[in-house]
This record gives sequence, C-alpha cells and structure tokens, in this order.
Amino acid sequence: MAQMPLDKEHGEVLDGFAGSAHIVIPHRHLAEMTNLLVPYMKPGTGKFKRPKEAVRPLFDDAMATAAQRFSEAGALLPLTHDDSSILCQVYPNDDKVAIVVARQIAGEDHFVVRSYELPQPVIEALLVNAGKRMIREH
Repeated sequence: MAQMPLDKEHGEVLDGFAGSAHIVIPHRHLAEMTNLLVPYMKPGTGKFKRPKEAVRPLFDDAMATAAQRFSEAGALLPLTHDDSSILCQVYPNDDKVAIVVARQIAGEDHFVVRSYELPQPVIEALLVNAGKRMIREH
C-alpha cells in the first residue's frame, strides 16, 4: 500500500501557516522531549465515565490524536506509523511546532495536523538538537 510521501526536505504548506517560514526537523527530537507536557481529556473510568483533564508528552498527544482521527476514518487496528508518515515543522517566528501524520485508509490519503505553541527556549532547543539554525530576518 503506497502512501503519498511527506516532503521531509522542504516540508508541507499547512493551513494557517501559509507564507510562514518553517524548518523541518526529524520528529525524534520532539519525541525525545518527554518532559514537554500538554493537557488533554483522559477518557473516564468507573461508574460515571466522566473524562478528566490530564497531561501527556506533546509528541504522544499528537500521535494519540492522529490515531483517534484515523480510527474514526475507518483505519484498521492496530495503528502503526513508520518514519516516512510523520513530519515535524518548527515555525520559529510564530513560536509553534506542527506535526503532520499521514496514513492511507481504503486507498485514500488522510492527514492529521496538530500544532502547538511553545516557549521560545523550547523552539530554540528543538532546532539546536536537530542541528538547525534559527531563521534570520534580513
């Protein structure tokens, strides 16, 4: 099953980020930042099954969201992703990072994009760890 490849060299133009400078980094650098936590609604357990707010690592949040969206679109379980199906783009001028996950479901390409606002020191650390430089304005 071939899937539409993500442009790992130049990145992709994403809704809401058109015209914004971005830097593509290997997603493993973001995945390694396990202390970078974001809130999410954890499904409830017990008698009343009320969801509770909890936190999880940012990369795990993006992958869990992608898995949920792909499952809703009809993907068969278990959901696995290879490196070619994950793209991470850093937007240093916007203090954001976007994670794109691609999957083919029933012969159609599906994409899930999650973006997160991050403090400037985290953006800089991601770029340094990936061996990339900040974009300089001329």
